[in-house]
Amino acid sequence: MPSDFIFNQTLEAIKAMPEYLEIGNDEQKYYELVDIVLEEWEDTGQLPDDYDTEGLRNKLRMEWRDIEQEQP
Repeated sequence: MPSDFIFNQTLEAIKAMPEYLEIGNDEQKYYELVDIVLEEWEDTGQLPDDYDTEGLRNKLRMEWRDIEQEQP
């Protein structure tokens, strides 16, 4: 199970992306941002080699429901 610290840091990185403001209620675009951030973090070694990246990806995708409800 992904740690809350890494989850929160990843979510903050997604929300800081300029593209985040443009996703509106497009779930697929949000998923693309999740993949971009996780791939970058894997490539730069910010995640341990044995880290449950897929678990983090799934947790971030579930977070979409909460984010979507916050949108006007």
